Amino acid sequence: MSPHQDIEVLFADESEAHTHPPLTKVWAKVGERARVPAAGNDEKVTVFGGWNFRTQRLMWYVCERKNSEEFLVFLRQLLEEKSPGKKYIVVLDNAGYHRANKVEEFFERHEGEIEPFSLPPYSPELNLIEYVWGYLKEHVTNNYFFGNMDRLMEALKAACRELASPGRKLLSVNFETQRYLPEAA
Repeated sequence: MSPHQDIEVLFADESEAHTHPPLTKVWAKVGERARVPAAGNDEKVTVFGGWNFRTQRLMWYVCERKNSEEFLVFLRQLLEEKSPGKKYIVVLDNAGYHRANKVEEFFERHEGEIEPFSLPPYSPELNLIEYVWGYLKEHVTNNYFFGNMDRLMEALKAACRELASPGRKLLSVNFETQRYLPEAA
C-alpha cells in the first residue's frame, strides 16, 4: 500500500427480510403471544451492504441467498464502484461465507484495493451497519405482510436506493414507511 493511498473503512454485512416479517409493535393480551395469520410460505431475501461511516454512503446488493457466491458478487460490485487510488478496509463479522476459501482468494488477488478486517466473535454491536439494518427493518419491513417476494424486494430496493442516493445522509433520512410499500392491487 502506498503511503499516499486514500483508505475508506466500510462496515459490511448482510441482513434478511421475510415475506412474513416479525411483528415488533402489536397489542396482545398479557401473557399471550400475538399471532397474525398469513397466507403462503415465508420466503426471505438477503441484502448485502457496505456503509462508509465517514461519508455515510451505503452500497448495497439484493439477492435471494446468503452465501459466499453472492458475497463475492457484492465484493466485486464494491470494487467497481471504488474510486482509483482508494483502498477499502471492509469490517466483517465471522460468518462462514466471509471466510470461505474463494473469498480469501479474492481478497488476496485484490490486496492493494480491498482488505478484510474481522471483528471478534459475538460482537455485532461493533459493526455499525447493524444500525442500518435495524433502521430498515423498523421503518420498511417489520409489521407489514408483503405477500410475495417481488413486493418485498421492490420495497427493499426502493429504501436502499433512497439511502444510497447522492446527498442523502443515512442518519438524517426521515422515512415514511408507506413510501416503500407497494400500491394495493
